[in-house]
Amino acid sequence: MYERDSSLHSATIWFWVDKLPALGQHAYTLYGSASPKCRAARFPASPITWTSLDGETVEVSNGLFSLRLAGTAEFAEPKKATEVGGPLRGFKGVDGIWRGQGSCRLSRR
Repeated sequence: MYERDSSLHSATIWFWVDKLPALGQHAYTLYGSASPKCRAARFPASPITWTSLDGETVEVSNGLFSLRLAGTAEFAEPKKATEVGGPLRGFKGVDGIWRGQGSCRLSRR
């Protein structure tokens, strides 16, 4: 946790959030001191990308594995779930080949 010069090398910080609404967010910012021993944290850029292919499909990738997911779509008239398709539109592995496709299957009672 501490270096030989008494500077902090790493730490674990916990937060207790007593109220968080559904889909809500809380943001916390940690600031260092003016000490020359305190330097800005360096984080590598996230490999995750989020790309909108069209109004109905988004692609999420980490550089090795990619998913095509249902985006936002609005219909003037109601459609059957089998006509719309499932939330997973496809996935791509490290070989670069796109596979699969989701479907929506509902049973009538």
